[in-house]
Parts: sequence; C-alpha cells; structure tokens
Amino acid sequence: MKNFGDSWTSLKTPVEIQITKNLLTKKLIISHFEIKPNYILIRVESVAVPEFWDDWRSAEIQIDSSFLPTEPLEKDEFYIYQLENLEVLDEKLQATGFTVTEITETPAHFILICSNLEKKILIPFLNVWVGEVNLPKKFLVVKDWESWIEI
Repeated sequence: MKNFGDSWTSLKTPVEIQITKNLLTKKLIISHFEIKPNYILIRVESVAVPEFWDDWRSAEIQIDSSFLPTEPLEKDEFYIYQLENLEVLDEKLQATGFTVTEITETPAHFILICSNLEKKILIPFLNVWVGEVNLPKKFLVVKDWESWIEI
C-alpha cells in the first residue's frame, strides 16, 4: 500500500485495521509490516493468498486513532480525521454556516467537502484557500469565501 506519512513508524503489531471499498467493510489484523521508500508491505493474519487483495485494491484503510502517535504533530500538520466537523469561518472569523463533513483525496491534494442544510461545496485543502486551522476551537478559515459560494 502507499504511504502518506510517517505514522506507521510508531505502530506496534499486531494492529487491527478496517478496510472499506464500495460500502463493504472487513476487519483484519496486521501481523507484520515493512516500510519501503514508496510503499508499505503488510502481512495480514488469516489472509494467505495474494488474490484476496484483487477485490480490495484501492480500498481505504482505517486505523483506530488510539494507535497513532500521542506526541503533538508539527505546526500546521493534522490527521485527516481531525478536520472533520470543523466549523468553516470566513477571513473575518465570521461563521459561514458550513461544516467540514468529509475529506477526500485527489492525486494533487486533499479536498474539503463542506456542507450546510442546503448545499455542499468543495474546497481544495491548500494554503491559497485555507487559512488558520484551529483544532482546539474547532474551526478553520476559508480565504475568499464568497468565491466558493458562487461556484
């Protein structure tokens, strides 16, 4: 699998994961893993044949957050799950009525899916569009907010 960070270096096996694809979910236990330069090689208990993964290619892997490192991340570093449910504010720190409901990944960057009761908007998670992210106060700032409403 692809590696998008260094959280794996602190994981101890065995570790339970959940994989999800096309609304199907499976719980598995990683018995061993090796971090390679561009990927992570994993061995999963009760999966003896490589063909099992043919149906699960491109599945999302979820690990309970309690297995993640407890030391603080660097400034402006976040786990994706920490951005969910943040209130979206404009540059004047005024409420927009939107909340981050989901985060999706593209080859270029992450996309924040923000919703209110009437609509959804997509905002690239890039410094040019997203300003302050304040996890303790549960908000993030979207720059040039009016442009996103018009799209």
